[in-house]
Amino acid sequence: MLPKGHICAINSNLKSVFNTYSSMYAAALALSLPSYRKIRRYIGQNFLVSTDKGFFFFDASKETLKNILNRKPHEAKTIEAYNLISKQIFTFSSMNKA
Repeated sequence: MLPKGHICAINSNLKSVFNTYSSMYAAALALSLPSYRKIRRYIGQNFLVSTDKGFFFFDASKETLKNILNRKPHEAKTIEAYNLISKQIFTFSSMNKA
C-alpha cells in the first residue's frame, strides 16, 4: 500500500519503492529531472521514466492520485500599470505582455 499524500518512485523491476517524495516537484529535483511535468504526465501509468538515478515508475495512493489529476491551472490575472507622467492607466492580460 502506498503512503497517502506522497509520490512514490518505484524501481523498474516493480519489486520495491526507491523513495517517496512530498510532491512531484521534490521528486523531480531529487531525481534531476528538468521539470515535474514528466512525473505528472506518467504518474499512475505503466510508463518507465528515465532519470539520472535510474529508471522508475511513479505512483501514488488512489486519493493522492485523484487530487493530482483533478488540479486545474491557475487563471491568468490582468495587470494594470499607471504612467506617472502621462497619468494613463494601461491594462495587460499577463506579465509577458506588460
